[in-house]
Amino acid sequence: MRPVAALSICQQCSLTPKPKGRNGRARVNPEAQALTRDVVAAVRDDAVLANTLCVRATRCQGACDQPIAFSLNSEKGEGWQWSGLGRGVSVEEVISIAKTYLHHVETGVRVVKKDWPEGKGKWFFCRIPAFPRVAKWVRSK
Repeated sequence: MRPVAALSICQQCSLTPKPKGRNGRARVNPEAQALTRDVVAAVRDDAVLANTLCVRATRCQGACDQPIAFSLNSEKGEGWQWSGLGRGVSVEEVISIAKTYLHHVETGVRVVKKDWPEGKGKWFFCRIPAFPRVAKWVRSK
């Protein structure tokens, strides 16, 4: 079965005390790597999520005042980006947000802040409009 949505968790961070390594590239964030590893394990252990959610590691998403950021997107609906989760974010919180997103995508019902997992609205950064199947392009002259 093809996944319905992708969960992308940043791995590199420009906000760490030493943001650049010797090679000039952003450093890998060990907390984000651990979170990603644990989220992948949780998704594999959940029969529904294992068939509907693809987890991927990405570089810095450029959305934080403090690490960590993740985004959810799908061909079926708008994307969501969450940022500034910090070191205290749990796998259960990320999975809860992902399940809410999947419900939104599968039903087509827009999720408003009051429907998000309790207390998680503070991390919400932005909605990314869905790419329309039939786009109305604005053309410049």
